[in-house]
Amino acid sequence: MFGLSVINTSLSTEPETYSYEVVEKDIQSGARQITRYILTVEINGKKIDIDVSNDVYYEKEIGDEILVDYNQGALGFAYYEFSQENYN
Repeated sequence: MFGLSVINTSLSTEPETYSYEVVEKDIQSGARQITRYILTVEINGKKIDIDVSNDVYYEKEIGDEILVDYNQGALGFAYYEFSQENYN
């Protein structure tokens, strides 16, 4: 599945950017994995985890708005990611 994910995300089309409210925050870490900083947003009633940098994680609070890119991947698997538009 990893190979398909790489193809899907590396060849994706131009994203659509939307603003969403942060509803949860989480840090995931372990001995054999990198630390993930996660802001959760709710999109159409479904909670979506968005990976962000540690700086963004500590800068944002629950209730803050962030911009999220919606991507229709090259293989048709949609995915969301933190938008670089947040810094423009």
